[in-house]
Amino acid sequence: MRRLCALSLSFGVLLFSSITEAVSASALEGPHVIGHAVSPESGQLLYIEIHDCRIDPLSAELSEVLCEVVYEDANGALIARKNLDYTAALQAPALSVVDYRTGVSHDVGAQEDPDVVVDAGFDHYVRKRWGELLSGRTIRFPFLVVDRDKPLQMKAEAVDVNECAEEQLCLEISLDSWLLGLVVDPIRLTYDRQTRRLQSFRGISNIKDSSGNSQSVEIVYRYSE
Repeated sequence: MRRLCALSLSFGVLLFSSITEAVSASALEGPHVIGHAVSPESGQLLYIEIHDCRIDPLSAELSEVLCEVVYEDANGALIARKNLDYTAALQAPALSVVDYRTGVSHDVGAQEDPDVVVDAGFDHYVRKRWGELLSGRTIRFPFLVVDRDKPLQMKAEAVDVNECAEEQLCLEISLDSWLLGLVVDPIRLTYDRQTRRLQSFRGISNIKDSSGNSQSVEIVYRYSE
């Protein structure tokens, strides 16, 4: 089965996270986001993402944008945490992530290349290029995932209108390579056209299963102020 393990944009990735675990939920401002990740085959709940931000990234200045996402399994046990700092660039946050089940952690620092998109920064990059995507243009960009040293060349484009509701913008993200595109599944994202917020994700998750294997998920996001 084709996989996109290196490109797991799971929007526990593509949404919001934070710079430090010391940032308490009571101190956070902006939208509270919960994503339920289920198996595309069975519909079984695999895990839950809980997102909070100090400042709403949809309207924030670049002065201080600190966010956090916590991952819980279907039984409510904490399995991972991601902290991101968008202060330097909304499309390329510094980040740290830890999987409590394995003890494996990763860190990504600030980027020197202003064109690079990092991890959850892709969500902001979509809004930055919104008009182009809405018009049907294919956009290309270097994308850095947590466990790689060098960015991958990616592309994003809107899917056919017949596959997407009128009030939505549906995107397909894939490797910018015809050959690799034959063996790697694209990621599908759905955005609300009015609010420009991510509604759903389908693809390989950045959260592995309990056995340490990659897993395909469908995630639906809910927002509350």
